[in-house]
Amino acid sequence: MGRMGLAGALVGGLCLLLGAPYGASAATDGLTAASAVPPGESGLTTLNQFSLVTGGGATTYGPHTDDQRLLYANWRYKPMQFVGVGQGQSPPGDPNVKIVRDAQYGVPTITGATDADAFYGVGYAMAADRLFQMEVFRHVGHGTLAELIGQSGIAMDEDVRRVTEGPAALQAEFDALPADAKQRLQRFTDGINAYVDQASMDPNKMPAEFVLLNDLPIKHFTTADIVAFGEYAGRFFGQFGLGELGAAATYEHLVARYGQRTGERIFHDLLPLNNPRAPASIAARDGRFPRHTRGRVRTKYKNSSYANHDPAALPSVAQLQPVAARVDRQQALVSDLQRRLALPRFGSNAVIASGRITATHRPMIYGGPQTGWAVPGFLWEAEMHSPARDQRGVMVPAIPLFVIGRNATAAWTVTSALDANADTFVETLNDSNTTYTHNGHQLTLQKHVETVHCNNPPTTALPLLQAQQPTTCPTPDPTVNVYRTVHGPGLTDPDGGHHIYTLESVVDGRLLRSLVAWDLAGRQTNVHSFGAALAGMSLGFNFFYAGDDGHIGYWHTGAYPIRPKNADPTLPMPGDGRYDWRGLERWSAHPHVIDPKRGYLVNWNNKPAVGWWSKNLATGGEGGIWGPEWESVPLSRAVARRAPLTFDGLGQVPRDVAYIDNRARVFKPYLMKALKGAKDPRLIAMRGFLAAWNGRRDGLDASRKQYNTPAVVFFDRFVEKLMRDAEQPVLGADWRENAGLDCFACHLRSVDNLAAPTYKFEYAGEQVLAAALRGHTRYRWVRNATKLLRRAARDAADQLTGEQGSDP
Repeated sequence: MGRMGLAGALVGGLCLLLGAPYGASAATDGLTAASAVPPGESGLTTLNQFSLVTGGGATTYGPHTDDQRLLYANWRYKPMQFVGVGQGQSPPGDPNVKIVRDAQYGVPTITGATDADAFYGVGYAMAADRLFQMEVFRHVGHGTLAELIGQSGIAMDEDVRRVTEGPAALQAEFDALPADAKQRLQRFTDGINAYVDQASMDPNKMPAEFVLLNDLPIKHFTTADIVAFGEYAGRFFGQFGLGELGAAATYEHLVARYGQRTGERIFHDLLPLNNPRAPASIAARDGRFPRHTRGRVRTKYKNSSYANHDPAALPSVAQLQPVAARVDRQQALVSDLQRRLALPRFGSNAVIASGRITATHRPMIYGGPQTGWAVPGFLWEAEMHSPARDQRGVMVPAIPLFVIGRNATAAWTVTSALDANADTFVETLNDSNTTYTHNGHQLTLQKHVETVHCNNPPTTALPLLQAQQPTTCPTPDPTVNVYRTVHGPGLTDPDGGHHIYTLESVVDGRLLRSLVAWDLAGRQTNVHSFGAALAGMSLGFNFFYAGDDGHIGYWHTGAYPIRPKNADPTLPMPGDGRYDWRGLERWSAHPHVIDPKRGYLVNWNNKPAVGWWSKNLATGGEGGIWGPEWESVPLSRAVARRAPLTFDGLGQVPRDVAYIDNRARVFKPYLMKALKGAKDPRLIAMRGFLAAWNGRRDGLDASRKQYNTPAVVFFDRFVEKLMRDAEQPVLGADWRENAGLDCFACHLRSVDNLAAPTYKFEYAGEQVLAAALRGHTRYRWVRNATKLLRRAARDAADQLTGEQGSDP
């Protein structure tokens, strides 16, 4: 969608130092804080501004649309102190609200006589900056995006319709909220609608997209709109799993190829539940937090320690593979659209440091939410004051919640847990696909059909679509079958063997109370009350705290199922009742620590604690396997290297690791050793280039279009050949899919910086190759490491010789 689809890379940074503030403020301000939330605060582009840019008469879409981009690109930050409390003008409809914006970056300070008044101001100010983005997110939440943008929105609409709890269930969650929470949400929507009414009468307030898409008149927002997108965002960032179908196809392929015993060994190498060598945020001396199981599934199957590894418990490959392929195709379409809509890829990092390792002897915190590149960005910054709160931080447009930020005495940040809190169950249906058996009872498969309405964008929308003619909507409108069982929604239609695959998620029924807990935590002023507030969180996140009480803290939040001891959640589990969850982990059993003994803690979506485990996430998608070489390793080293930390020094820690190619960090030492005795003159020359290369991706020449050493391009080709040569013989022709690799590049790129991506180290195929080179696998994947490495290097050199000649 035009501006929302610009390609690039971006991470917002919030660097917060607990100590004396930069300057006096009308509100109590015990912190020094700084932030960069690129590209800018505003997303408002009027039709006149849009016409000027597309016609070459202007270079910016409007004030404050990209004025933080250079801050970010140069690793600088702006002050994040409390300013302008009680100042400004009242928006229409509520004289008890004052809004003032700072002149340099346009960030609003909203002051309300009551908390409800302040939320009215937040709704108005957010809409003034991000109204069309909020309109897009409203459609995303309801599964009606195709009505707005046409055929490209159909896949996402189908996905949302299948997995949502539905309007009635979400309304029941809303009705169960405390009265003050319901009032805040209602007043937030009232504030949005006050701006909608103004924009409808004033072209200087009307976003161009509404006009170009003919999305007029603008409908008033409702609390149901906010809740619907809240559900989508909660699942997107806080619900994890969905790798079971791909894993099952891999498992059945390996057992058919090697037999049960060897196939299991290879499978556990590839998708281990718990790798004890994986770096954990909480060090062992600060506590161990084992995942719990309860009871066993009664089974006669003896060839595996897991009952659902019994071939009789799984659909056949012929039945399962078409379903897995259909789900993968659907997810690929959805993922592509998510990127275009500024719905980010995962990957955030955080650092907390106690006064023991800081130069000021006061706690510090850094939050790096990696939220992708788009104009406007995914986060919106604001400051808010009422009798109930003094806060500043970032919200997701359309959701009135400071997801990351600070209050007068403490600061917090979050990263996604990447910890599976949803499981796939296989329900066996009758011959007519209308009933299934659960705990001995025959139950009706709930089913209804929904129509996905699709509107072709008008020709006036072509400039938004970068002049690309959109695909015409199908006729008639497509329909989607929506199924639900006792476990949850059906992921797709039943397979040819009368099975339906359903998703049980901890998010169902727990979404809104999780967001209330999040809001409550952000208002706490000491470490213990902050942690207690998070007990109500069911979404999978890592929370980090630093306060002027002198403490730092970390909590791994969510609701995590307790499963039978002999059930492997990596694979689908039969839905007959025997494999049902046996409860949820107690809050006290979740990984957490206050004031870690080494004085700091880091996280980059990695394993939270020793003993805690999770399964593989969506194969070929985000996340992967918590393994020994996760990118949190260099992040932890960077913090230790910079101690004692200064405020400015902590702000540069992400820069220390942002350009690292983690594949080079892991594989380059093996390659250098293997090339010592090489005879090929190309490899002899390349070894010199590799030795001089620091393993980072920021070594660009003056044109900024190519690397200043051939080592980088060579290494990219080498890794692709190495993984192919090591894994294809074991996994077969479909080795990339079986290894859970991104088929485009075989590695996951982070969104850390504008100049170059961080090459992460998360996929199963990467982790198993590193383990194989070290001899840490159950199956012998590598017979002769030197020979393997040299052959991959020669193949890489041959490819580059053919493409660019023999001179490196």
